[in-house]
Amino acid sequence: MNTEFQYVGQAYQIGRYPLHFNKIGNARESIVSGCSIHNSYNRIVGIQGTNNLLIKDNVSFRTKGHGYYFANGDETNNTFNNNLALIVERSWSLLNTDKIPSTFWIRHPMNHFIGNSAGGSDGNGFWYDLESQPRGSTFGTSSARP
Repeated sequence: MNTEFQYVGQAYQIGRYPLHFNKIGNARESIVSGCSIHNSYNRIVGIQGTNNLLIKDNVSFRTKGHGYYFANGDETNNTFNNNLALIVERSWSLLNTDKIPSTFWIRHPMNHFIGNSAGGSDGNGFWYDLESQPRGSTFGTSSARP
């Protein structure tokens, strides 16, 4: 909580994000709050195989690739509350979709977004990229489906 992250995230490296919640499962007691993330070379926050995470009251500026990023589509009940993200730039070093990045790249509709603001993305503010079933390394570890 209340931490500054500057010049973080490794370009050309999937999974090397400033904050990465990777295959945690139930993260009900985890909170990212009051942080500043700027000049990131690889996203703002990555979430993969993690549920019930609270991300609130954070500010980000000038980041590369999708900002708040859900990897597989089986991530559910995560709450994003009052986050501000400005200047999300395209990246040529990550996924093809990062060439048209979104501030919030959402893979499952069972997540909660309240009072967030996205400004100045090279792509979209909010992008719901829903598939008929999750994919990736955590596929099958959750019973939730889009």
